[in-house]
Amino acid sequence: MTERKDISELEIKSIDINRGAITIENHNALKKLFPEVDDDTIARYLIARNNNLEKSTELLTKARTWRAKHMPVLKRDVIPELQTGKLYVHGTDREGRPLMIFRPSMHDANVRDMETMAKSVMWWTEYAISKLPDNKTKFTVILDRDGAGWGQDIEFLKCFTKLFQDQYPERLHRAIVVPTNFVFWSIWKIASVFLHPVTREKVVTLVFQSALAEYVDPEFIPVRLVRFLLISKCRI
Repeated sequence: MTERKDISELEIKSIDINRGAITIENHNALKKLFPEVDDDTIARYLIARNNNLEKSTELLTKARTWRAKHMPVLKRDVIPELQTGKLYVHGTDREGRPLMIFRPSMHDANVRDMETMAKSVMWWTEYAISKLPDNKTKFTVILDRDGAGWGQDIEFLKCFTKLFQDQYPERLHRAIVVPTNFVFWSIWKIASVFLHPVTREKVVTLVFQSALAEYVDPEFIPVRLVRFLLISKCRI
């Protein structure tokens, strides 16, 4: 492998990757350890650990070990979870990134199987990644809290933080939570503790569904949220 001397020599295709957040020395070093991994992925893992080579190496090593054990997830193994409608991918945000939509209200903590639920998240995440444009590496998540209560939000946030931060670093462009109220903020005080500071900064909280149109074309806003969006506009 030829060692690159400048960041500009890297074969990074994604506009989501901030080249200024990594050094060529660390990229070369991590690439040397994982020569089969593409430049975009190497950069994502470095950025996820603030260009710290030791921490990035540990994160990528664990992720590859984990994926070798758990991937691929087959659709037939998660059909019961897929049929609940609690998670799906639909359309894109205004910047052309795939939209992954969580519906905590569809989650029943009394009957769910945590392992199957986690596999479902993994299956949809891989699906969202497969829908990414060639020049992007991140997707947007909408946490649709319509009808959600305490337990449902907690379970999804735990699953989200563990899988995304450990196995999908720098894949999240933005997480939009809508609508928010005192119940959400009570949960958020607990859940935010488990989020990496960089991930916390990507969370956008919206009180009114009408604000969602700033990030997502109405064509791709879930019908139930469009209903609330119209009501919100009428009230305003």
